[in-house]
Amino acid sequence: MKILFASYGFTKNNYHLMPWRIIFENYKYLTKKGHRVVIISIGESKKSFHSFKLSTNIFKIRKNSKYFETDLKRIILGFKPDIIFWPISWREPNYRLSLLKKIGIPVVAYFPGGIYHASSILYSMTQLTFHKCKPYLFECIAQNLRNIRHFEQYNIKSIIALTRFTASKAISNGWPKEKTEVIPPGKDLFIKSQFNVKLPTMAKNWLNGRPFYLFMGPPDKIRGPFELLNSFNLLANYNPEICLVCLFRSDAPLDKHLLKRHINSLKNSNRIFSIWESVDRQTIDSFIYHCIAVVLPFLIVPSEIPLAIYDAMKFGKPVITSQYCGTGQFVQPFGITVPVGSLRALSDAMLLFLSDKKLYRSKCNESRVLYSKLPDWKIMAHSWLQVAKNTLDHLYKEL
Repeated sequence: MKILFASYGFTKNNYHLMPWRIIFENYKYLTKKGHRVVIISIGESKKSFHSFKLSTNIFKIRKNSKYFETDLKRIILGFKPDIIFWPISWREPNYRLSLLKKIGIPVVAYFPGGIYHASSILYSMTQLTFHKCKPYLFECIAQNLRNIRHFEQYNIKSIIALTRFTASKAISNGWPKEKTEVIPPGKDLFIKSQFNVKLPTMAKNWLNGRPFYLFMGPPDKIRGPFELLNSFNLLANYNPEICLVCLFRSDAPLDKHLLKRHINSLKNSNRIFSIWESVDRQTIDSFIYHCIAVVLPFLIVPSEIPLAIYDAMKFGKPVITSQYCGTGQFVQPFGITVPVGSLRALSDAMLLFLSDKKLYRSKCNESRVLYSKLPDWKIMAHSWLQVAKNTLDHLYKEL
């Protein structure tokens, strides 16, 4: 089978992050199975680049409506795919949908993003620039007002959602239930016997046996680090031992200097340990293994299931994150969700895990159980392939 995957902003630097990781893992599995796969990255420029990790061409096409059709048709005519996996949003512009219909190749659409809640967007607009919030605001409006049944007339045969929450939203917005698939992201295969549980010496000496919560991600306001720091500052007033460890990735410095200044201004800054450079997988795992829980207080969750959540589940750790989205619904059984921007609620959630040992143990156990039931990347990719096969089989029966 010849399969084309489209994505927005797929690069050599982000293929290991969500939601691009899904496309990368699909590519790996499908090419091993003998299928021919091409990836196109929709963005600002038009060129192709070769990635050593992917060992394939990734073609960049311009999303500007002036060039979009010409760029895409050139690739379609050269590759002649049997099926296309296409990223859609709730406010998908008509010129892109019309082109899918004009091309005439069956399309399986997928939602790379999640569901956005008005209260989260409104709070985010007080903390971020309007420009950064605008796409999510428009998505939020479309999710509440737009019927997407008309997607069928543009050659979209099925839709893949990462969570049941998004799938249910698509169905309530008019998309047929029988043409909706829920396929969560895959998990890495993990052999515990190969894991080294030792913390880096500097961090171990600094902690000196004290318990800690863990934050992982780039120093970006959208991920809620300022809210976390302020909430932890409240928590530290009630508990003299608790610490916070922040692993700030260095691939996207963004608000790094603002965060450093903010940490230094806090009363309990002496109980915050920050690493400002990206660290290797083993180091990340060691921090997760020793932490109480992973705290991810997103203002807006750009992609529905951040892999940091899977990383926590791998070690049976609870997650504290934001409400009002598919991410929150996914986390609820093995963690705690709090309203976006509520410092007191976030502080209380962290305090609850320290004070209610029975609750904490049950959340840890649920985290391990649910992780064991998640598909690995191979199973995930096989599920995507099965959607493609079922779609084509159904079309052949209609002919």
